[in-house]
Amino acid sequence: MRIFYRRPLVLAAFVYVVCSLAVLRISYGAHQRLFGILLCAFVVTSCMLFLLRRHGKREIVSLLCLFAAVLSVGSSLCLFRERYERLQTYVGQPCVAEGTVTERLTSESFFTSYRVKITGFEEEAYSFGALLECEFSCGLQVGDSFVVHATPRAFLEDELFDEKRYRLSDGCMLVLQVESEQDCTVVEEESFDLSVWASRINLKQSFRLWRTVGMRSGGLTSALLLGNRRFLSNLDQFHFRACGISHLLALSGLHVSILVAFLDRLLKLLRASKTVRAVVISLTAIGYLILTGCSVSAARAVLMACILYLAFLWRHEYDSLTALCTALMLILTVTPYAVLDVSLWLSFVAAGSIIIFYPPINRFFNKRRPQNKLLRICTRPLTWPCSAVAVGFLANVALLPLSAAFFGSFSIWSIPATLLFSFPVTLLMIGGTILLVCPYVPFLGEACAALEAFILEGAAFFARQNVTLLPLTDTRTEILLGVLSVALILLAVLKLRHRAWSLLLPLLFVAVTVLSYCAMRFPEKTDWQVTAVLQDHRGEICVYTGGGHVAVVNDTYGAVSCAQEIKKVVDDAGFTEIRDVILCNPSDQATYFIKTLAETVRVRKLYLPYPETPKDMAITEKLCEVAQSYGISVYANADEKLLEYLSPSQ
Repeated sequence: MRIFYRRPLVLAAFVYVVCSLAVLRISYGAHQRLFGILLCAFVVTSCMLFLLRRHGKREIVSLLCLFAAVLSVGSSLCLFRERYERLQTYVGQPCVAEGTVTERLTSESFFTSYRVKITGFEEEAYSFGALLECEFSCGLQVGDSFVVHATPRAFLEDELFDEKRYRLSDGCMLVLQVESEQDCTVVEEESFDLSVWASRINLKQSFRLWRTVGMRSGGLTSALLLGNRRFLSNLDQFHFRACGISHLLALSGLHVSILVAFLDRLLKLLRASKTVRAVVISLTAIGYLILTGCSVSAARAVLMACILYLAFLWRHEYDSLTALCTALMLILTVTPYAVLDVSLWLSFVAAGSIIIFYPPINRFFNKRRPQNKLLRICTRPLTWPCSAVAVGFLANVALLPLSAAFFGSFSIWSIPATLLFSFPVTLLMIGGTILLVCPYVPFLGEACAALEAFILEGAAFFARQNVTLLPLTDTRTEILLGVLSVALILLAVLKLRHRAWSLLLPLLFVAVTVLSYCAMRFPEKTDWQVTAVLQDHRGEICVYTGGGHVAVVNDTYGAVSCAQEIKKVVDDAGFTEIRDVILCNPSDQATYFIKTLAETVRVRKLYLPYPETPKDMAITEKLCEVAQSYGISVYANADEKLLEYLSPSQ
C-alpha cells in the first residue's frame, strides 16, 4: 500500500503531527518549539534524500514541498502558542476586553457562559477566541458587541478533564470571569459577523424543519442535515451513543457526500456542464460548511470535495490520501491546537483507514465476480451491503485503539446499526433538503417523520440490549489493541508481498471483541473500597471502587440532587462509567435519580430488591422501564449483591 510513496504531502502531515505532539510536551518558548519542528523536518528530509537512489528533479521538488508544508504549519502553531503564552500573563489581573458574542453556552439564574470573539484587549488590537463566564444571569445575546471588565482565570486540569487541551483545540485561548452586571456593557446590538449570521440562519432553518416534520420534535432531521441537535432529546442522543452510531449525528463525509451527490445529480438533469457543476458544488459545499458551524469532520469532507473538483478543473489526477492530508494541513494551519482534538483524530483516522484499506478489498472482490451474466445480475444487489459492511468494519478497526484511549469502550452494534440506518438516513437527508427549499411538497413531511421514527426506534432497540458497550480496559485486550495498532501502521506503510497479512485485522478485531465480552460477562472477584460517602437528609450514598470498576450503593429514598456529586466522584477517580448501582429503598423519586444519573454517566447494571407489595411492584416496573430506555440491565437481587460490598473486609 505504501502510503508515503510519491505522496510528499502525506509524509509532511505525518511528520508534522508527530513532531508537534512531541514539541507540545516541551515547556520551552515559541522560538525553541519552532526550531524543534524545523530540526525534525530537516532530519526527515535529509534521511529521505539519503535513502533515495536517484535524486531527480521530481523527488527534490517533492521533498522541498514537504519541508515548506511543515514550516508553514509549524510556524502557525508556534505563533498561536506565543499569543497564548502572552495572554496567560494576564491571569488573575483585572483587564478590559472588547468582543462579540458568537454562541451562548449556558444560561442559569446565577451563571451564564458564552463563546466570544475578542477584538480588543487592554486597549490593543487583538483577535482570538475566548470563553466569557458571568457570575450572574447575563442578558447578552448572540451577535452583541460588548466591553467587559473581567479577570482571566487559569485553565482547570485534573486526572480526567484537561480544560486547557479542550479549550485550545477549540480555538479558545483565555477564560474571562465577570463578577457583576456593572462590569459588562453592550456597545452594539446584533452587529454583523459571518459566524453569528450563519448560526442564526442555522437555527432558523432547523426550527423550520422541526415544525415541518414534527414527528418526535423533528429533531433528527435538523441534526442530520444542519448539525443542530437542539431539537433532539437527550434520551435519543444517548441511544445513538449507546449503540455506536453517534457518528451519524456528527456532520462528516457521509453527509457531505450525500448532499454533493444529490446536487450533482440535480445539475446533470439541468444539463449543466462539468465546469459549472464543479464550481457550483464547491461553492455550495463551502457555504454548507459555514452554515453548519465549521466542525472538524465537516471541514475535512468539504475540503476533500473541493480538492476533487479543483483537480478536475486543473486536469490533474486526484489522490484521496493526498487530499485527506492536504485538508489536515489546512485545518492545522488555521487552528494548530486542533491536533489535540479528539474529534479530529476520530474523523481523520476513520477516513484514512477507509481510503487505505478499502481499494485492495474492492479489487479482491472485483476479480472474483462471476463470469456468468445472469449470476452477475443476481449478485449485483449485494454489492452495496457488502461495501457498506467493509467500510464500517475498516473504520471500526482503526478506531478501536482510539476508543480504548479516549472512551474505554466500543459498541458491538456499531457496524450492523450503521448498515441498517445508512439508507434511511440518506433518504431523510434528501427529503430534508427538499423541505428546506420547498416546505410545501405534499406528503414529504409525513414520509420524513416515518423515516425519523424508524431510525429513533431502531436506535432505542439496539441501546436496550444487554450487550451494548464492551469495555476495552482488560489487560489482555489492551495488549491486543497495541498489536492491532502496529499491524495497521505496518500494513499501511510497507510494501508487503503476501497479502495474507491483511487477514490479521479481522482476526484481531474478533479477538478484542471476544475478550471484552468475556471481561464484561465474567468479571473477576473484586475487593471493594469506599471512595466517598454522600450524605442526604434521607440517608447516604456510598461510592465503591475496585478492580478498575465503580459501584454505587444508594440507601436513600431518591436523592436526585446527588447524581451530579456522584458524577464528580467518578470523574475524580478517573473512571468513565459505573458498573453497578444498588437501590436499597426504591421509591417514586428513585426513577428520577436513575434518569439523572444515566444522563450524566454511563451505568451498566441496576440491582433492585425483590418487590413484595403491589406498590413495590409498580415502582419496580417503572424503574425497569426507565433503566431499559438507557440500556441498563436490571436485576432483582439487590440484597445478595449488597453482601459483596458489605463484607467484613470493608
